[in-house]
Amino acid sequence: MKTVALLASLVLLPAIAPAAVNPSSAPDAVVIEGSSVQTDGPIPFGAGRSILALTAWDAQPLDSATTYAFGNFAGGQGINRTGGTAFLKVPVHLPSGALVNEIELNYCDTGAGTIAVHWFRQVKNAAPVTVLSVVSSVGTPGCVVTTGTFPAQTIDNNGNSYNLELFMSNADTTIVFLSARIGYRLQVSPAPATATFPNDVPTTHPFFRFVEALAASGVTGGCGAGAYCPDQAVTRGQMAVFLATALGMHFPN
Repeated sequence: MKTVALLASLVLLPAIAPAAVNPSSAPDAVVIEGSSVQTDGPIPFGAGRSILALTAWDAQPLDSATTYAFGNFAGGQGINRTGGTAFLKVPVHLPSGALVNEIELNYCDTGAGTIAVHWFRQVKNAAPVTVLSVVSSVGTPGCVVTTGTFPAQTIDNNGNSYNLELFMSNADTTIVFLSARIGYRLQVSPAPATATFPNDVPTTHPFFRFVEALAASGVTGGCGAGAYCPDQAVTRGQMAVFLATALGMHFPN
């Protein structure tokens, strides 16, 4: 097997063809489309589309003036506001570099009110920044699921944090938040300005960006000073090092 082929397989390994999303009721669960795989946190690798599932239990009051209650509703367990400020927030924890462009809102609207989801970015030592208004209810649809798409946002956890802000106009059970699901993909980092292996993978090499990603992640140190040997064959032992390191294959004793 050639190193180039291995690189391609590493980049594409977890990619999965689009399919129906497997349902989940677990907080912070992640479901990979077209798979039964489900974890208790964001998928840290792979280019396939993944879903971060958030439940009503993840919602928090925006300030001390907000009061709320949990209950069972037609659409499932949910949270409704009982008084105070009309906002709740749901923290979003995704890996740096994740590309987000879709939010699904599961809610109940049975009165003359409104529920809306806003995508927020919190900048360190600064006021919150509203990125986008994503999803809002229309009329009184009852208990429904609504999906909103928006220009892709790249997660940058260096000095930033993210959350969904729920606007719940009514302080009663006519406006209920049940869950939210965030669609995202991971992406390979942009190519740097200089080459780690200038002898055989210069900045003009067609696989420069991907080789640099492996080097920056600690997956490979190359085959010698300033060289990566992109055209040399890879043994099964070397492949084991590449894959185990890239995927972080830790298992308990």
